[in-house]
Amino acid sequence: MPGFFDFIIGSFLLLDGLAVAHIIRRARQKRVRLSWPKKTLLAAFCFAWLVIFYGSFIEPWIITVKHQNIELSPSPQESIKIALVSDFHVGVYKKASFVERVVDKIMHEKPDIILLAGDFVYYADNPAPLLAPLGKLHAPYGVFSVLGNHDYGHDDSGELIIDRANVENIKSILNSLGARVLVNENVTINKNNHSLNLIGTDEILTGNAHIPALHSPAISTVILSHSADIVMQAAERDADIVLAGHTHAGQIRLPFLGPVPM
Repeated sequence: MPGFFDFIIGSFLLLDGLAVAHIIRRARQKRVRLSWPKKTLLAAFCFAWLVIFYGSFIEPWIITVKHQNIELSPSPQESIKIALVSDFHVGVYKKASFVERVVDKIMHEKPDIILLAGDFVYYADNPAPLLAPLGKLHAPYGVFSVLGNHDYGHDDSGELIIDRANVENIKSILNSLGARVLVNENVTINKNNHSLNLIGTDEILTGNAHIPALHSPAISTVILSHSADIVMQAAERDADIVLAGHTHAGQIRLPFLGPVPM
């Protein structure tokens, strides 16, 4: 599948570039100025080429840090700094060097707790060397992770297949690196005599994701999930916030129409 998309992207850039070169060459040969329709067409071709090139070869390697202040109660008495990162997808495109860059960004922020929201691999037979930089992550209240759909496995059509051996291998790697894997588990985080429920759920596409009973219903609850679809269960549990990945920083939205699909 990655090879197919690489072929489509490469073919588009080649054909689009040839079309731009052809328009410019014909104008120079005839020594005429381009008409407005041709100028518009040329601008459209150039814009499309730049968008695809930027989205394929530049943007995926840019690592940005976004800060948000979120109050989980009407009168907060304690703060905790959480670092959330998701969808490393090591394997075909992303290697250990990229993971290390992300790790450096996280540690520079000095978080109290680090949450990793799944999809650690794309298709990787032996991801241990690629994920090794995660072993450098450390925080006063721990490093926790959940698994994503890619961590369970996919067939060539992209359909989820549960490869238990692969799942256990990834869980073992993450636990050995100090990123404790939570599978429908509740952990209580204590800071300065204040507590926080942290729940990590299984990948919802497996059909096994559920939110366990809270240790302390009276305190704030943070749910960590790969997919934000867990929000439907979270609402029933009266959770305060869901932290998730899967959408790669945004969903498909059309002007005036909103998300596609819901």
